[in-house]
Amino acid sequence: MKRSFQLLLLTAISALLASSTWAQEEEGFDEELFQWAASLVQRAVVIDGHCDTVSPMVRNDYDITVRNDRNHIDIPRMMEGGMNGQFFASYVSPGRDRIEWVPDTLRMIDALHQVAAKDDRFVIASGAEDILKAKMEGKVACLPAIEGGHVILADLGILRMYHRLGVRYVTLTWNNSNEWADASDPDQSNYGNFPSRGGLTEFGKDVIREMNHLGMIIDLSHSHEDTFWDVMEVSTKPVIASHSCCWALTPVHRNLKDEQLKALAENGGVVGINYFAGFLSKDYNKKIRPVYQEMRAQMAELREKYKDDREAMEREQFKLYHELREKLPRVPLSDLIDHFDHAVKVAGIDHVGLGSDFDGISSSPAKLDDVSDIVWIVYGLKRRDYSEEDIRKILGENFLRVIRAAVGH
Repeated sequence: MKRSFQLLLLTAISALLASSTWAQEEEGFDEELFQWAASLVQRAVVIDGHCDTVSPMVRNDYDITVRNDRNHIDIPRMMEGGMNGQFFASYVSPGRDRIEWVPDTLRMIDALHQVAAKDDRFVIASGAEDILKAKMEGKVACLPAIEGGHVILADLGILRMYHRLGVRYVTLTWNNSNEWADASDPDQSNYGNFPSRGGLTEFGKDVIREMNHLGMIIDLSHSHEDTFWDVMEVSTKPVIASHSCCWALTPVHRNLKDEQLKALAENGGVVGINYFAGFLSKDYNKKIRPVYQEMRAQMAELREKYKDDREAMEREQFKLYHELREKLPRVPLSDLIDHFDHAVKVAGIDHVGLGSDFDGISSSPAKLDDVSDIVWIVYGLKRRDYSEEDIRKILGENFLRVIRAAVGH
């Protein structure tokens, strides 16, 4: 990173922190309520719909079996936070050569199996009963997932192979559209320029039917609205939006509109509320835009510098991304609770869950430093008069129901 960029970045961040109350502690801390919340997260079934922790595991030799002071998730902190069911998403950039997509995905899935083989606190779960068993035994259940349907190479045989390896959901698209499904990002110029098909192609509809048949959950986070509605017509089983927020509060393409939240409820599905500040706050997006513009410029420089060494390029981009994450301001926890509140009011209490996107987001709300801090979500919900029964549903029981219905056990 050039010194001029460092100075600009630090100046921008300092100005934001000086003019913002985002990082300040919320007033009126209730110790008794906090202790109740800490007890509940250890007693309840807690399932998170999406994290990207497999990426640093594979690309940076990140060891999740020990407690770390970087990244968001490892086994000790999952256990401290009460997390006993986690969907681990394998993501392969569509910018990599197409021939690398399947091998890279297999390496990521294998990395999870390797952890399970050497650490008996970590088990690969095939369905809801495995999660409950892990809870009873004080272990962490891992549900392998895939983020970005491009890695099936428009081949149902490859989809079936992933299922046999334990993959329990596929996010139909990432930011990029693929051969058979449109993504929500309105700018596809960086992703291969697949022409808009108005949602799913006929093959895309076959993918949905095959996932229903196999017992793989359909994930609509990142999907275009047209794709969303096509899936609602085709799927015979509940679907999820594993890591999305509410358009009504923050109108960005990654968030769900109220009509979509209602349809998700009618389908029996769940939206996992994402913790990313950019999806939670309109003000955050406006104020941080200059920093991200500089970030994109630096990423472009790295792409040019390492154009003949993709591994080095991705390693350096990953470092730059994490340097930025450590310096960004935070939105208040209340912004996240607002999105839980809105989703519950629109979709109903049975259709909202956790969708952190940990290790895939650059800035989380104040107090949510990592997976061990789930207690603060419980605390925030209880302060808004949610009952223990309702909080348990958000923490994991809603996802547990969908897993049973879609996976079959």
